[in-house]
Amino acid sequence: MQKLLSLVDGTSKYLSYLATLALIAGMIAACYEVFARYVLSQPTIWTGELVQILFGSIFLLCAADNLRTGGHVAIDFINSLLSRRMNLILAGTVSLVICIYSAIFLKVIWKRATDSVLMLETSNTPWDPPVWPLSFLLIVAVGTMFLQALASFIRTTQGNDPSLPQK
Repeated sequence: MQKLLSLVDGTSKYLSYLATLALIAGMIAACYEVFARYVLSQPTIWTGELVQILFGSIFLLCAADNLRTGGHVAIDFINSLLSRRMNLILAGTVSLVICIYSAIFLKVIWKRATDSVLMLETSNTPWDPPVWPLSFLLIVAVGTMFLQALASFIRTTQGNDPSLPQK
């Protein structure tokens, strides 16, 4: 079981590293646009859309790792008032809700995403980049979020949630 949990954790962490690369690429593209627009007086048609795609991807790629590390917004004041057992119950409930939401979300987006990939969908803008990789990325990101929430739920049932404050 621990190997499976470690695999899920590693996948979440790896996706967050990919998000770092997307951030760097987005920053380079944005800087290039500023240079091209104000120094060369030749704005591009592609950088704005590329930056939107890259920065949108960052959110998707980091969601599961954020859950893994406990980086989400928490009301520490309330957690500090509760016993460790109640914190585990609360964390387990939240993880279960995220699992259910992710599973429903996956079910809803699966058909749309597979259609997008099969038809090699593009954005229908002047630049017209392919958007089907984003549909695939959405499936991967939500699937990883589901697995990370499930891993978190399993850890809380074992009394071992590293994202909780220690008392």
